[in-house]
Amino acid sequence: MVSVSSSGKENGVRGLVRRGMGILVRVCLLISGIIIAGIPTVYAQQYTLYVQEGCTHCAKVEAFIEENGLEEEFAIRDVLIDTEAGEEYTAFLDEEAVPLQQRGVPLMVYDGGQWLSGGVPIIDFLRERHGIEEPEDPVGSDDILLLGGGAIIIAAIVGYGVVNSLHGKKRS
Repeated sequence: MVSVSSSGKENGVRGLVRRGMGILVRVCLLISGIIIAGIPTVYAQQYTLYVQEGCTHCAKVEAFIEENGLEEEFAIRDVLIDTEAGEEYTAFLDEEAVPLQQRGVPLMVYDGGQWLSGGVPIIDFLRERHGIEEPEDPVGSDDILLLGGGAIIIAAIVGYGVVNSLHGKKRS
C-alpha cells in the first residue's frame, strides 16, 4: 500500500523509484540534448563545392579556402571521382535548368540552393561574405610576365631597326 502525504507526493519505495526514474529521464534527455546539439558542428558545412581533379580554377578556390581557414564550412565533392557527387551535381544543375554548355566546375552551392560558378566569382563572394581582405601584391607574377613580354617586343623592334640601318648603310 502506498501512502500519499498532504503535499500529494507518494511516500515509500514506489515514490522513491518514481522520483529516481524522473531524475534519470531528465539526465538522459539532457545528455541526448547535448549530443544532438553537437551534431550540427559535424555537419555544419554552409557550402558545397563541386570540383574536378586537374581543374586549375578548382585548385585556386580550394587553396583560397585552406589559406583562409574555411575548411570546416565546406563539403568539397569531386564530381569525377565520387559518382554520388557527380549525380548530385547533375541533378542540381538539371533542377536549376542550367544549359549544358554553361555547366562547369568549380560550382559552389550555398544558402539552400543559391549557387556560383567559376573560380573568381566564388573567391570574390567568399572574400566579401567573410570579410577577407585581398592581399597587397605590388608586383604580381602577371605584371612580371607583361613587363618581360613588352621588353622582348621592344628589343626586337630596336634590333630590327639597327639591323636595317646597318644593312642600308652597306648598300650605299
